[in-house]
Amino acid sequence: MPASKPPFQRLLQNYKINYKGCWEWQGSRTKAGYGQIKVFKKMMSSHRYSYQLYKGAIKDGLEVMHMCNNKICINPCHLTLGTHKENIQQAIKDGLLNHSKINRKGIGGVKRKQSIQVLVKGVAYGSMKEAERLLGIGGGVVKYWVKNRPDIAKTITKEEYYQFKQ
Repeated sequence: MPASKPPFQRLLQNYKINYKGCWEWQGSRTKAGYGQIKVFKKMMSSHRYSYQLYKGAIKDGLEVMHMCNNKICINPCHLTLGTHKENIQQAIKDGLLNHSKINRKGIGGVKRKQSIQVLVKGVAYGSMKEAERLLGIGGGVVKYWVKNRPDIAKTITKEEYYQFKQ
């Protein structure tokens, strides 16, 4: 059985360039639509791997942001580092996240009046599920923080929530 190609070769052979100059990943994708590649027996985002190959290490607490707003782009010229907050703010600015709709609608079938508003790391969210989705963390994490880490997250009243949102 022939040895498999090193991950960097698979990355470089698995994209097509679109009319905007994006290197669109042609390999597997996550449910959220981001490219993914196996690197030394571990799956990772193809855009993060591309960033590391071309630009270097990613410091803890930073995310690789797509300046082109193309989830499958691995062009290092289209990738930059930023905090999660900066990433979310950029997505809202670029119209990828409509914060007003997120705040009015129930998340995951939960009606607005049934959801529990939370304050996570100084940011107000309409529900625990919304906070987890926007922060990119697993289900139940915010509930755990509310219960065990009040320095990170706490429940707030609807009035407090609306004050934070103004």
